[in-house]
Amino acid sequence: MSHGPFWIRRPGPARLARLLQEQSTEQLTYSEVGATAGELPSDYHPVRASITVGRGGGVFERASEALRAWAPQRAAGFDFVPVRPPLEVGQSLVLAFRSFPFFVTGAARVVYVVDRRGSVSASPTGPSPATRSPARRRSSSSAPATVK
Repeated sequence: MSHGPFWIRRPGPARLARLLQEQSTEQLTYSEVGATAGELPSDYHPVRASITVGRGGGVFERASEALRAWAPQRAAGFDFVPVRPPLEVGQSLVLAFRSFPFFVTGAARVVYVVDRRGSVSASPTGPSPATRSPARRRSSSSAPATVK
């Protein structure tokens, strides 16, 4: 039985590993799994944004590697189990972060990956039964030195 997403104390590595084990075999809780890979349902309201992260050799490769390493989420204070979830279809992961006065946990699963010309886009998606609220993320990069 799952504890739920809110914790007064930071959940330890063993508890997060148990949560990952519990969630990795559960079905996702919404029917639009993978919808961001194609035409979105009409009731979705996507937000698309892009920024230039730099110019010159190596910038695009470093930005792609940062996405593979979950750097944007880590910079926002998220911890992961496994520590560096591979971007592979079917990979389950648990994330934890501080939202005062609580710690919050959630589970997600990678449902598709796009990797072309060295760029990477993954759709870690939820909610799994542990999160129970819609959460969709998409990161992609499609032009040299620009990460969308």
